[in-house]
Amino acid sequence: MKIQSASLALVVAMSFNGCGEKEHAEHGHDHAEKPLVVVPVPPYTGLVKRIAGDAVEIETLVGVGKDPHFFSPTPKQVARINQAAVYFTVGMPFEADLIASLKTSAPNLKVIDLTKGIELLEFSCVHDHGDHEGHDHAAHEDEKPVVEKPAAEELDSHADHEGHNHAPGESDPHIWLSPELLMNQVKIFHAVLEGVAGEDHSGAVHKNAEALETEITLLDYDLALKLKPLKGQSFYVYHGAFGYFANAYGLTQESIQLGGKSPEPKRLTEIIAKAKSENVKMIFVQPQFDQTAAKAIAEAIGGTVLSVDPLKEDVLANLRSIADSIVESK
Repeated sequence: MKIQSASLALVVAMSFNGCGEKEHAEHGHDHAEKPLVVVPVPPYTGLVKRIAGDAVEIETLVGVGKDPHFFSPTPKQVARINQAAVYFTVGMPFEADLIASLKTSAPNLKVIDLTKGIELLEFSCVHDHGDHEGHDHAAHEDEKPVVEKPAAEELDSHADHEGHNHAPGESDPHIWLSPELLMNQVKIFHAVLEGVAGEDHSGAVHKNAEALETEITLLDYDLALKLKPLKGQSFYVYHGAFGYFANAYGLTQESIQLGGKSPEPKRLTEIIAKAKSENVKMIFVQPQFDQTAAKAIAEAIGGTVLSVDPLKEDVLANLRSIADSIVESK
């Protein structure tokens, strides 16, 4: 996957610096209040906490354990978004209509698209293969990585996304499950949150973001070594949300669901036969989904079902846990 480059710092400076008082007035903020940052899902809550600390207030739209595919923000949440300093979007199914409405209800709200500059995968294919362009893990074998700071993609003030129906060609929004792409998003958070948090907190935001970037680089190094012996192998999941993780380490994701739909009997038979031929013994299921089909496959192959949640708040710990689960399943 290729990440385009542009001057992020300049764009952020133009968006936030020098307009703090005006921005607060337009959104009804009192100077004593913390700026409100809104994110769609828990992984981004964790990142904002790591970078901005207590300098901002965070609103997470999709709560823990909820399924974002069937989520719709409440009127109270929409009212909160209208009072926010910034809203980060990643293209979850509910966000297209939400963002369209925000252009009218909160025209001065900064809407930052975290998918900018990222070549998105097609959602929920039979499997996602990955020739992981632009991210060479060969260096991991010889030396510890060095944190680099390429510029991120230029940010638009509003983001436009098509509706999500799990139709053919739909984009997969789970971009935080690739350390390389996660790094790109952290750079965006870093630049934007420095402007939102204000001068009193910008130094801490900068320090926290730098530390997080280093931690991601080292985690990527460790995971590459751990998963290298499995390169080219498959892992089976109920819902195909792990394509970016698979691509990052040369693995193949086999999704039981296709187009967001439960498998037909013929499809189940095909999956069971393929899983047996590959000696698969574990099926990963997200806790947001019904486990019936996955359990049926696991029983047929003499395997087990393991709950793996791509929406956990602690992204880095979750990436390590996903890698460990894949290793243990082999």
